[in-house]
Amino acid sequence: MDNLEQFAGNALATLSGGSLDVVSEVTTNLLWGLAILVSLYYFLKDGHRVKPWLVGLAPGEYQAEARRLLDEIDRVWGVFLRVQILIFVVLAVLMAAGTFLVIWLFRTDLLGLSPFGLILLLILIYAAVQQVDNLWLRPQLMGKQLRLHPGLVFVGLLGALGLSGVLGAIVVVPCLATAKVVGRYVHHKLLGLCPWPPEHLDAIGEEKRKDDVTDQGEPKPNYASLHPEGGKPVSETRTIHLNVNGQA
Repeated sequence: MDNLEQFAGNALATLSGGSLDVVSEVTTNLLWGLAILVSLYYFLKDGHRVKPWLVGLAPGEYQAEARRLLDEIDRVWGVFLRVQILIFVVLAVLMAAGTFLVIWLFRTDLLGLSPFGLILLLILIYAAVQQVDNLWLRPQLMGKQLRLHPGLVFVGLLGALGLSGVLGAIVVVPCLATAKVVGRYVHHKLLGLCPWPPEHLDAIGEEKRKDDVTDQGEPKPNYASLHPEGGKPVSETRTIHLNVNGQA
């Protein structure tokens, strides 16, 4: 009787702890879902104000580059969203086609499976489709569109799944692409190189020209050079005299 009482007490304690863990996990997921929905609402409502605010934090001479950098990051997340929707469509088609094919073969008795065998076969099909997504579809599509190596995408997905679950696996790829854009910009600026591809230079130059003029179309005053005493802007004029041989 003592052994039975001890066994029953341990079983109840284990059941209670497991139940609390389940309740905690469900509550955490609900809170994350609520936070995502509220954040999504406010980003859709006031998201257009975020970019001008971030650009305004940069110094005046860097605002055109900050705007270009934010455009690059925005492009990365836009590409990610389009590829993600495409992946969802492909997975839905594969799962639907596999399910209908297995059910049709089961109803025509071509497989000779019991209902339990049918369930196991469907589980195997879903697992195979998921592996196609994780091992080939997502690394290839995401890597190609975001210009990331498929191996890097694959390792990032596995690491995110192990550390933060499904939510981390969803956002890890655009986060890697964003880190690549920012890192490329910082690296090129440290080396004194142009951080943008040649096709982006015209857009940056146009934005820079817009920033250098006032609303009336007049050039903004340049306060980069200040008089050491009066603190007033000065203009520097150099006169070069040439001799008859054309030398200065």
